[in-house]
Amino acid sequence: MRGFIFDLDGCVWTGDVLTPGAAEVLALLRSQGRALTFLTNNSRARAATMQAKLERLGVQVATRDVLTPLEILGEVLDKHVGPASRVLAIGGPELEAATADGGHSLVPIDRYREAQAVIVGNDFDFSYQRLTVASRAVAAGAAFLTPNLDPRLPVEGDDFLPGCGAIVEAVAAAARSIELNPNFSNGYSEYGRSLAILGQTLEAIAACDTALKLNPRDPTNWERHSSLAIAHFATGDFEAAAREARSAIHACPQLPEAMIILTGACAAAGSIEEARKITSQIVQHWPKIRIGNFAPGYFPGYARQDDQQRLLSMLRLAGLPE
Repeated sequence: MRGFIFDLDGCVWTGDVLTPGAAEVLALLRSQGRALTFLTNNSRARAATMQAKLERLGVQVATRDVLTPLEILGEVLDKHVGPASRVLAIGGPELEAATADGGHSLVPIDRYREAQAVIVGNDFDFSYQRLTVASRAVAAGAAFLTPNLDPRLPVEGDDFLPGCGAIVEAVAAAARSIELNPNFSNGYSEYGRSLAILGQTLEAIAACDTALKLNPRDPTNWERHSSLAIAHFATGDFEAAAREARSAIHACPQLPEAMIILTGACAAAGSIEEARKITSQIVQHWPKIRIGNFAPGYFPGYARQDDQQRLLSMLRLAGLPE
């Protein structure tokens, strides 16, 4: 492994205190010739500020090896809203400066109806007025973006400050427009996956479908399709399970989880020969996969015993080794 990427808040440091052992780990990796990069979703600081804090805490690093959301904010707005867009920025002065530096114009809060986008960061001056204008702009159709969904910001002494995600949730709730926000697609996706494994299949399918609708061009949509395959298999809709598994594999070839579900779905639907062909591919790519490996939590690890046993029985029928 040639390099490592480290988060900052709550990982390398907590508040203004270096995490115990962090300096030693970073020094060891450097002594081994490993590259180190630092990544944060902090919406109130640019790379130079984070680099200065690292050095203040005793970690030597170049500014080019630190990335914050503010470095790419202009590009994100270009992609999701359009060049030279009108933006209502709810956050600190750093967020406003990054918006302007990215080629976009700032909309004053008393002209919020002109906003094409609302970008929310951690706002230490957040107020009822700012909540009102942000939520009204989003409800009226402005794009809704944020670099950070963390509800808490860890600080020293095992304490915390309200995080950016708490403000985002407040705006989303008031606007009743969570569906407008592509940043929430990952949340729906993870929620849907958890529901699928727990056996709450209809809710899982709805959540994963919502994730796909929120961000249809997301390059990680194979995760949503894979979760849908898990859910459909548990409902007994093997045709839909196979369809979603194939969509996941098309986007991410040789995805073991999706290939396992596709094998089980084909076998359950009576397509034994096809199931056995996929089993051969699985064994070729992952020779250590066995029926005995399928303990709870492993591909996909259904919580309901009936779901897990049905999958295992179909894999046996397809010829997966014990």
